Amino acid sequence: MAKEKTNHIVIAKQVQKRFDTVWDDYQILFFQAPCGYGKTVSAKMLLKKKNVSYRSCRQPRSLLTPLAPGIEAVIIDDLQDLENQNAVPAIDAMIKTNPEVHFLFLSRGALPDFLIPYQMSNTLAQFEPQIFILDRDDFGKCITDYGLHISQTDIDRMYKEANGWPAAVTLDMGRLRETGHFSGEARMQIYQDAYAYINKEVFRRFDRNMRTFLLRLVPFESFSAEMAHIVCPDTDVRAYINRIFRETSMFVFKDVDEYRLLEPFRDFLHWIMYQECTQEEIKEIYYRAALCFELQGDYLNALKCYEKIHNTQMISELLIKYSGQRPDFGYYYDLLKYYRQLPEETIKNNAKLICSMSMLESLDGDYERGSYWYQALVKYEHRLDPDDQERIEAGRCLYYLDFALPQHNHKDLVNGALRAAAYAKGTGQEMPVFSLTGLQPGFLSGSKDLCPLLEELMSIGEDKKAYFDRVFGKHGFELIRVLQCEYRLECGEDISDRLLMGISTMHEMQRQDRPDIEFATIGILIRSQIAKGDIVGALNLMQNVYDDFHERGLKVYMGNLKALRCQLYLYHNEIEAAKSWLKTSPDSLTSFKTLYRFQYLTKAMIQITLGKIDEALILLAQVYQFAENGDRTIDRIQILTLMAIARYRWNNTLWRQNLSDALEAAEPYQLVAVIGRYGTAVVPLLEELKRKGRKSFYDAVKENARKYAVHYPHFMESPKAQPKIHLTPMEQNVLRLVCQGMRNQEIADLLNVQLSTVKTHVYHIMQKLQVKNRTAAREAAEQYHLLDLNENQ
Repeated sequence: MAKEKTNHIVIAKQVQKRFDTVWDDYQILFFQAPCGYGKTVSAKMLLKKKNVSYRSCRQPRSLLTPLAPGIEAVIIDDLQDLENQNAVPAIDAMIKTNPEVHFLFLSRGALPDFLIPYQMSNTLAQFEPQIFILDRDDFGKCITDYGLHISQTDIDRMYKEANGWPAAVTLDMGRLRETGHFSGEARMQIYQDAYAYINKEVFRRFDRNMRTFLLRLVPFESFSAEMAHIVCPDTDVRAYINRIFRETSMFVFKDVDEYRLLEPFRDFLHWIMYQECTQEEIKEIYYRAALCFELQGDYLNALKCYEKIHNTQMISELLIKYSGQRPDFGYYYDLLKYYRQLPEETIKNNAKLICSMSMLESLDGDYERGSYWYQALVKYEHRLDPDDQERIEAGRCLYYLDFALPQHNHKDLVNGALRAAAYAKGTGQEMPVFSLTGLQPGFLSGSKDLCPLLEELMSIGEDKKAYFDRVFGKHGFELIRVLQCEYRLECGEDISDRLLMGISTMHEMQRQDRPDIEFATIGILIRSQIAKGDIVGALNLMQNVYDDFHERGLKVYMGNLKALRCQLYLYHNEIEAAKSWLKTSPDSLTSFKTLYRFQYLTKAMIQITLGKIDEALILLAQVYQFAENGDRTIDRIQILTLMAIARYRWNNTLWRQNLSDALEAAEPYQLVAVIGRYGTAVVPLLEELKRKGRKSFYDAVKENARKYAVHYPHFMESPKAQPKIHLTPMEQNVLRLVCQGMRNQEIADLLNVQLSTVKTHVYHIMQKLQVKNRTAAREAAEQYHLLDLNENQ
C-alpha cells in the first residue's frame, strides 16, 4: 500500500495514549468526531508501522473486497455515509472471520446499530470527539515540528483562538510556514478556509429545510427539543436532531433532552448566516430566539437577541417585564448596559424602569446617580393622579427602594416594615421581593449595612412575623431569625444549637427559589463550622453546595462560591489551590464592582499570604473607599484588619492605626469574630498593640483569635524567605523577555546586542536561579516574584 505523506502531522497525545491502552485488548476501534477533527490523519499516523487496508463508505465496492494476506488493520472511513446496507453483513463477516485483524471505523456520526453488539461484548473501544482536541503541549509540538520560531505571546494567542481545533491548527501551521508571522488577517483567512471546507463537506449535504433549522439554532448555546420546536414550529425536530447525531457529531448532549453545538460548528453557523442570509432573515432568526427565551423565563438571553437586531422597543418592554421578576437576585451588571441604552425620557415615564435604574446605578457604586433616579421616582409619583394605577406602582417602588438602596440606612426597620405592609395591604399590591444579601455569603454585610439596626433586629419577636413575611416574602420572619443567629456568631458565640434552624431555612429557600437567602445561610453555616475547627465538614458542605448551584445554573453565585472555597483552602493550608483561583479572580483596577467585594477581600487575603503586600494594599484601598462611601461597618472592619496584617508584615507602623480603627469600629456592636477569625495572622498584632482604655472587648477579640489560631496554625502563614538572588539590570531585562517566550536571537535584536551577549546573560541567570532550562527559569521567577523583588530593590 502506498504511504501517504504525513509530514509535520501531530495528533492529540490523549488519542495516542488511549490507542496504546486499548490496542491489545480490543479488536475494533471507533473514532467518532466531527469534520475537521483529524480522524483520518490520526488513524493513519497511529497505524503507520502496520500493514493497513484503507476503505471508504464513499466507495462502496471497497467494502466488499476480500482482505489480502498479511493485513494487520483495516480502516473503514466515512461510516456516516454508509448507504448500502448490503455491505453491513459483509463487514460483519470480515470482522468475525479475521479475529487477528484490527478494524478502525471512522465516523462523523454516532455508533451505528450493527456495531453496538461489539461494544456490549467489550470488543469495541470508542474514541469521543473531545479526545481529538489538541492541548497546549500538542500545539507546541506542532510549532516545533514545523520548525517555526514565534514568541510565547503569539503562541498563547494562536492557541486561544484555534481552541485546539485540529483543522484550524493545521491551517495555522501551513500559513505560518508561508508567511513567517501571525496576524489577524491570516487568522481570518484560515477560518474562512476551514469554514468553506465544513460548508462543502457537511452543511451543503443537507437540504434547505435542514439548513434553515440549523441556522435558527445559532443564538442558542444549548437548547432542548421543545425550544427547537418553538423556533421551528413546522419541523420534525426529533427527526432532524437524530439525523444530525447520526451524520455529523455537531451536537453533544448537555443533559437529558438538552443539546449543545460544538464550538467550531456554532462559529461556522454564525459565519454562514451572515454570508447567506438577508438582514431581514437574520432579524427573524434572533426575534424567534428572543421569544423562545422569554417563554423559558431567560430574560437576559432574550435581551441579548433583541440587542443583536437593535430592537429598542422590545428591550424596553422586556426590561419593564423583567423588573417584576426579582431583579435584585443578580445579573445587575448584565442588565445595567441595557437600561443605559434606553433614552432617559423613556425611563422617566415608567415607575418600574426608574426603580430599577436607581437600584442598578447604586449597586454599580454610583450612589449619586442612584439617588438621582430615586428623586426622579418621587417627582413622577407626585405628578400622577391619585387614582392612577401607575401612581400605586410608583408608591410600591418607593417603599421598595427605601429598603433596598444600599445608601439608605433604614434606622427604623420595624416601623418601616409596618408601613410597607400596611401600604401593600391597602392598595392590594404585593411588595417587590427584597433581598438583604446582595449576593454575599451573609446578611449583616449584604445589600445594606445592618449594624445600626442590630439592637432593633435582635428584639423582633413572633408578634411581627406577618409584617416581615409580607415585606421580605414568604417566610421572611425566618430570614430575620437566621440574621439574629449570624449576629451571635459574629459576636463569637457558639451557635451549634441553632444550626438546625439554619439548615431548615436553607431547604425552605431552595423550595421557594430564593438562592440569595439560601447562599447567605450556607455562608453562615460554613463560618460556624470554621469557628468549631471542623474545616473538613466545611469543605464537604462547600463542595456539595457548589455542585448543586452549578447544576441548577445559578451562574451569578459561582464567583462568590469559588471565593468562599478559597478562604477554606487558606484555613486548610492548601495554598496552591487558593493560588490557582487568583489567576481567574476579578480585576478591580479596570472595573470595580461592588457585588464582587467578597471576592476582592478573598483575593487580598491570598495576596498577603503570598507576600504580594503592595498588590493587596492597592486592592484593599479600593474596597475601603466603597465601604466608607456606603458607611459599611463590617466591610470596613475586615478591610482595616487585612490592611493591618499586610502592613505589619511590611514593617510599616501604620498597622497600629489600622488595627485600632478596626477594634474601635467593632466594639460598639461586640463583633469579636469579625477580627478574631483571622487567627494566626492577627494574634501577633493583638499581642503587640497593647491597647489602652477598656480591655474587655480587646481581650475577647484576642481570646477568639487564639481559638482560631489553635484550629488553624498555618492560616495566612507568611511566605518562606525568598532566596537572595541579585540580578543585574540587564539580567532582569533578559529574564523578563525569556519569561515572555522570546528566543535568544529575538532578545538580541530587541536589546540591540550581540547574540553571544544574550547567551552569556541567560547562562548566568540559569546559574543564579539554579535551574536547567527556560521553563524552569520562568517558574522560578513567578514562584519567588523575582522581577518584582528586584524592581522594589
